[in-house]
Amino acid sequence: MRTHIKGSVPVILLIALAGCKTINVEDAVNGAVAGALGAMNSGNPTSTTPITPNSGGAQTTTPQPARLPTASPTTPAASNVDTSKIKTVGAIKPQGTDKNPRSLTQISIDNCYQRESGGVLGCDKFAVLSKLTPEGWVSETKSFYVRRGSSEVLNSGTYLLEYSESEMNVKNIVTLQSGVTNKFSLFLD
Repeated sequence: MRTHIKGSVPVILLIALAGCKTINVEDAVNGAVAGALGAMNSGNPTSTTPITPNSGGAQTTTPQPARLPTASPTTPAASNVDTSKIKTVGAIKPQGTDKNPRSLTQISIDNCYQRESGGVLGCDKFAVLSKLTPEGWVSETKSFYVRRGSSEVLNSGTYLLEYSESEMNVKNIVTLQSGVTNKFSLFLD
């Protein structure tokens, strides 16, 4: 079935602009096109993303954070964090905790291993730790970097740890206890 909307777009655009005090053309055009598409789809919404009005009177979609693909984690996480959406690779083994003189929360990577053979890898690159929110979202602004043999001071909680070397990876969840140095070994796939 063919629908003719060629003449409808300018009319919709004029109607959209008629009640505006200030004109933001890009927002107005986007809102008019979204309205026309919604009308063509018999009122069915084209997206489940929430719509909020902006200052120009047109409607725009609110950006939503991206979720990671689904899978079950292999490292236990804090019970208050939803980690069901995180696809894990490799394994991270806790090697215990050490008291540190200033009672700071720290993370330390002891070694990296090839998971299949157990062979030791160089582990010379930085691992990236991204803070997870209680809803299981990865925080875009709170990332930390740690290398084998050094420790990084950060807040306790649940983090997504990612590390790559020689085309092998580990991407898994770690939970850091407060006031101690949390030690881990990485097993890459």
